[in-house]
Amino acid sequence: MPLTPITLAGSKLAAEQRRAAQKAAAATAAAAERQHRAAAKAAARAAAAAANAWENLQHKVPELDGHRATLIVCPLSVLSNWVQQLEEHTDGSLKARTACWLRGK
Repeated sequence: MPLTPITLAGSKLAAEQRRAAQKAAAATAAAAERQHRAAAKAAARAAAAAANAWENLQHKVPELDGHRATLIVCPLSVLSNWVQQLEEHTDGSLKARTACWLRGK
């Protein structure tokens, strides 16, 4: 059976345990902050990549008089489903043009 440490208020052991708990809490908070910053940077990179892809796409797609375009950003795994759904739920006048941008690690 493991032994449970006994602490007495005001003792050196209690003070050490308090400091250790505070240090552990600070380390946990710092780790959470690092994860938050990393997630924010990843989101910013994804937004910049989407904006860049859109700018590149605008240069490649000819301007159609009176027509509008919609940019759909999605994982490659669902791209074919988007195209299929557009074909099924429109009158055929809508043409889907796809462009893939892959980011290497």
